[in-house]
Order: sequence, then C-alpha cells, then structure tokens
Amino acid sequence: MCRQGVREVRAVENTVILPGCRFYSQIVPTEKPSRTKYCDDFIEFARGTDLVFFDPDNGMEVESVPLGTENSVKYLYWDEVRSAFERGYSLLIYQHFRRENRETFIKNLAVEFGRETGAKTVYSFRTPNVVFFLIPQEAHEGGLFQDSQEVEQLWRPQISLGRHEIG
Repeated sequence: MCRQGVREVRAVENTVILPGCRFYSQIVPTEKPSRTKYCDDFIEFARGTDLVFFDPDNGMEVESVPLGTENSVKYLYWDEVRSAFERGYSLLIYQHFRRENRETFIKNLAVEFGRETGAKTVYSFRTPNVVFFLIPQEAHEGGLFQDSQEVEQLWRPQISLGRHEIG
C-alpha cells in the first residue's frame, strides 16, 4: 500500500494498483542532448505498449522556461509529444491548471494537442486541481473512450470527462 501523503511515482510502482504497467524511473536530465537521449531511450522502453503516460511536474512547456534551462525538467515539450505520437503511441499527459479560466484552458490545450499530433479527438479528465489529457491514436480510440467513460463513472464527481473533437 502507498503511505498516505506520499507523492512519488515509486509509491505506485511498489503496489499492484496498475497491473501490467511498466515504469521508466530514470531522472529527466536538463541538458538538451541528454534529454533527447532520455526521450529516445524512453520511447524504446515503451515498445510493445499502446499507451504512454507523461507525468511532468507542471505539464506542457511554457514560454518562460525554454528547453535546456534549469526548470525545464518540470515540463514536457511539444517535440517530445509529437515524437511519441508519431511512433504510434497514444498519450496520457498530466497538466497543472494555469492561472486562467479552466474551461478555456482545457479547450485551448486540447485543440493544441490535436493540432500538434493530428489526433481527431482529445479527451480531458478534469479534477479540482489538475487535468489529464488523453490523445489517442485512431486505432486505440474506441477502447480508450470506453475505458475513459468507466474512469469517469468510478470517480465521479472527482473526475469529469471531456471529449474534444478537433477539426
């Protein structure tokens, strides 16, 4: 069991809460060349899976923190998203809310995920403090949509499912 208040991926790794799940626990490097290698190694590690989960501390890149700077390890960058999606993975991405209207933020970021990856549909799982974005490959969409509905039913009202058609 996870100890209450423990906020580490390792706590989930050591439980059976996600059977069959593999964890890539390498530390994200700051320097651009090392980070590129890290991402390539991660994608290779994920071979044989359909869905990869990115858990950056804050979420998607922000203009004020360019890749390779001190706090860039807290963000996921668009090149990394595109690379994983282009290699055939569906993506689940953690995102903190920013200081703006949450509905607008979710809608805008969902559209950006669609534009950057070519996904036709993007799902959002809104919680009171964060949002998760699911960007499915077309071949995975039916099963992932069904799974998403089950998650919403099990976790309502803590999680609200949004479906964003990109067009």
